[in-house]
Amino acid sequence: MRKAIIAITVLLLPILVGATIVFNPPAYELQGVESQSILNTVKYDYRIESLAATDESRATPAMGDFEGVERRTFDGKIWVPDVKPEDLSQGFPLVIYSHGFMSFHEESDYLGEFLAKRGYVMVSFDYPASNFNAPGGPNLSDITSQPGDISFVIDYLIARNEDPSDNLYKHINADNIATAGLSFGGLTTMLVAYHKELRDDRVDAAISIAGPTSFFNKSYFDEPDIPLLYIAGSIDAMVSYDSNAGTLKGKKNDVTIVTIANGSHTGFADISEKIFRWNNNPDDVGCSFLLDHIPKEINNPFSVLGETDVGINFNNANNLPCQNMPLPASIAPGEQLVLTKMAVYSFLEAHFSNPKEALSYKKFLTSTFALENSSVNVK
Repeated sequence: MRKAIIAITVLLLPILVGATIVFNPPAYELQGVESQSILNTVKYDYRIESLAATDESRATPAMGDFEGVERRTFDGKIWVPDVKPEDLSQGFPLVIYSHGFMSFHEESDYLGEFLAKRGYVMVSFDYPASNFNAPGGPNLSDITSQPGDISFVIDYLIARNEDPSDNLYKHINADNIATAGLSFGGLTTMLVAYHKELRDDRVDAAISIAGPTSFFNKSYFDEPDIPLLYIAGSIDAMVSYDSNAGTLKGKKNDVTIVTIANGSHTGFADISEKIFRWNNNPDDVGCSFLLDHIPKEINNPFSVLGETDVGINFNNANNLPCQNMPLPASIAPGEQLVLTKMAVYSFLEAHFSNPKEALSYKKFLTSTFALENSSVNVK
């Protein structure tokens, strides 16, 4: 029996080692003293609360063979610093994260853990009509509903924050709210922060990670004048760098653009580090999936966002995704995710921490970050 156990163990060992390597990739270490200090400083333990909420006042639209329902349901996670309410003098800033099209809230796992350990409450949830498992298939044209989804979730979280019997009691500072998102979620962020009809005035800062921006005119950003962080990969195959990140400085005053050299689009999702780190470029997989699931002939799904009256001009949006194949080699997804965490955190600290620390983090983000990390450009 003992020999049999040993033999089985010998046979299984390579598989177990391989699985460990796949699902626990080596951590990428930043260069530079200040970057390493920020990366390695942890302020809190954290916990994960479930998000399960339903908005009975708004509908989920019909799509494919799905007939639609008269409600919108949100399932996701809330990352929370693990502090007792009685030990809090004030709550933590709140970050609402929006996932990309045909994705899911787990895409932001890497960011939720990182922020919660450093004094932020972050929530990410599946949008009812654009997530990967949406009934009837993901729906691009439901984009106008997603800013309202964020507003609903903010209301829901604030109510929990004010309930002494709730685990979130006193954990949220409702005066410090940021929105963040990737791709389609980055567009959602830009809508809830700046759109003249869809915005939520409680949003104090916005972070778009590779979100479409080419169709926004300068007038789109007339008000409110809240800060924007835009993070982009220089070889993004889905959201063209030149026509999106490359045009923002001429449209928005208070914007910081962080460019990751040879960064891909898919490389901004948590799963990329675990599954795609051996790929030449994660967008090879992302583009294949995107092109297989979007109808070849489709009217502009974003036309519902408005036109020049709200600062939008779709004549500027003429770059289709995934047109330049084959793709060049990209930066390792693990490095891309670490650089993204650092950019997001330093931007948030520059706007939500006390004045002295805010100034220090602003200097780090706009100067030291790129000096210490050759893959980063900040402007």
